Amino acid sequence: MPSSTVTALAVAIGLQEGFDGSHFAISLILASVVMYDATGVSLHAGRQAEVLNQIVFELPAEHPLAKSRWNLNSIILVESIGTLVVSMVS
Repeated sequence: MPSSTVTALAVAIGLQEGFDGSHFAISLILASVVMYDATGVSLHAGRQAEVLNQIVFELPAEHPLAKSRWNLNSIILVESIGTLVVSMVS
């Protein structure tokens, strides 16, 4: 469950039921747990990506996977364009 979803849920419950209710408290705790878990997942995914990138860059040039090296700037550009397109469509 994405952290933005549970954060939106907590805000929506707070606006509908009030920020002093038990429903908001439960949703806030759920949002906190999900966000804490997401930071751990992101940290470990980043570490794993570093190791995988190092393995790919150590491959000989004639290896099929060696041709699939993407430049980090290219990846960021593609993600940025995708984010802009999705935000314009929504």
